[in-house]
Amino acid sequence: MDRQSCIADLCWAEGISIITGRGGGQGDAPHGWAAADFIMLIRDLVVNDSFETPILLRGGMPMDLLRRGVTARNVLTIHGLVKNISVLMRNKELVINYEGLGKPIGDGQYELLIDSPVIPKEIHCDGCEYEMISSNVIRVTHGGKYTIGMLNS
Repeated sequence: MDRQSCIADLCWAEGISIITGRGGGQGDAPHGWAAADFIMLIRDLVVNDSFETPILLRGGMPMDLLRRGVTARNVLTIHGLVKNISVLMRNKELVINYEGLGKPIGDGQYELLIDSPVIPKEIHCDGCEYEMISSNVIRVTHGGKYTIGMLNS
C-alpha cells in the first residue's frame, strides 16, 4: 500500500514520519509490512470484513483487554463506514455499542456476526434483533445503531 492509497482509503498508517509527525504507508521494507500486518490484526480482532458478513471480535479478543475497554472509530469496511464500536466487560456482562453499517439485508437493515469471547447465558439487545448461531456466535440484525449486552454463564 503506498502513501496515496493510504490517504485515499483513510486507513491506519504503517508508520509515522519523524519529520512531519504524520502517518503514511511505508511498505518498502519488511518493518513497514510487519507494522501494517500488526495494525490489520488489531483491526480484524475488532471488526473483520474478510467474509460475506462482517464479524465483531473475530478470533477472540483477550479478556484483559475487554475489561479495560476497546473503542474503535471511523473504521472503513467493504460494507461502509463503522462510526463507532465500543466493547467493555463489566463484571460478568459484555456490553457492545455499535454504530455503523453491516451486510445490507434490505429495508434499511444490516446484518453482522459477533464472535463473542464469552458464552452468553442471557442477552438483551436495544435497537436490534439477534439469533444464536452457536454457543458463542450471535447473528445481529440492526438498523445502523444498537447496544447489546451478554451476561456470561
